[in-house]
Amino acid sequence: MVRQFVEENKKKIELFFIPAYSPELNPDELAWAHVKAKIAKATTQTKTELKNTVKRVMRRLRKMPHIVKSFFHAPS
Repeated sequence: MVRQFVEENKKKIELFFIPAYSPELNPDELAWAHVKAKIAKATTQTKTELKNTVKRVMRRLRKMPHIVKSFFHAPS
């Protein structure tokens, strides 16, 4: 199903395959590292507070496309 979807949308989507374990090449890992760095400064007492803090950081990140783009151009 995924291959068919990609084929049907090949003008809009390009897949990049990375080695099985190479977090330094995975933009998701860089995004989560950013989120973790931000929430490390927060003090949370409960799971709910932590969840709300993560959501807040991710919402802010959504409004900073230059930072999100940087995850795809990381020097590593």
